[in-house]
Amino acid sequence: MIFETFMTQRDALIDQLEAQTLSKTAFIEENYKCFVEGEKPPRTAVETVEEGIMAYHYYNTKAKQLIIEGNASCFRDPRHAKRCHDGAQEQYGKKDAVTTAIVALLDYKDMEAYFVNLHSEDLAQELYEIVLTTRHRVIFHSKDKRLLNRLRNHGVFSEEIQPSKIDTYVNSKYGE
Repeated sequence: MIFETFMTQRDALIDQLEAQTLSKTAFIEENYKCFVEGEKPPRTAVETVEEGIMAYHYYNTKAKQLIIEGNASCFRDPRHAKRCHDGAQEQYGKKDAVTTAIVALLDYKDMEAYFVNLHSEDLAQELYEIVLTTRHRVIFHSKDKRLLNRLRNHGVFSEEIQPSKIDTYVNSKYGE
């Protein structure tokens, strides 16, 4: 997929989410249909920021879809649910590898990063946000400690907890 087409389709889905014509779950499902289903998995060793943004989106969406699938089957098929959740963690690991590559490609410039103010106490001081300040609507989330340390070492990470740029999204649960 061409990057400009990807961003146009992605922005259209974000617009629907912001207008509340899509729930968080429906947003994830639509992203899955548009950008993951039937697509070949991208490489994690990305060579451009644009390639990285598309790969991040692929792995993040695939992980979230696996979580939705796992949650839906947790009572009727606990083993399947566990496989889904394990698969999601694997996809998140690939997403973090891509994120690490993107920030390195940018030489830790034109970005800000901070812990996100969350309603979930489980994720407090664990989930952080990376905003590419020169790119429209390009925001990454991670819990990866190695990436966090790299951001800190390069002076990019602010220790001040801040509201997410997409606060409503990150503070809503799947299925709401």
